[in-house]
Amino acid sequence: MDTERDPAPAATTAIGLNAVIFDLFGVLTDVQSPTGVNAMVRRLRVDGSVFRTAYWADRPDYDRGVLSGPEYWARVGRSLDRSLDGDEIDELIGLDVGSWDHPEPSMIEFAGAVRRSGLAVAILSN
Repeated sequence: MDTERDPAPAATTAIGLNAVIFDLFGVLTDVQSPTGVNAMVRRLRVDGSVFRTAYWADRPDYDRGVLSGPEYWARVGRSLDRSLDGDEIDELIGLDVGSWDHPEPSMIEFAGAVRRSGLAVAILSN
């Protein structure tokens, strides 16, 4: 068995627990950074409340994978009466990802401890 790729058989706790599922955003990572949102607002040179309306209008479909990054950001642009080119979309995708990328060190350590105990660990996100 390759321990780098194949986890050890899952342990079972006294109450029958053999796995822990962690949510990604708001648990293993902090919620979206206001600084990150402001970077997108500045990049697009729009009012923050106008941006947030456009940003969240199609976000559920983007998060579910119904829309690709370029499709989503093109829609955001249209909502703002803007035509975004490929370079702008790539930059906005990077800013967006960065706005969510803030691991919670204590939870990362806890998830590691759970994994080291032999329990299976899974991560979910919408």
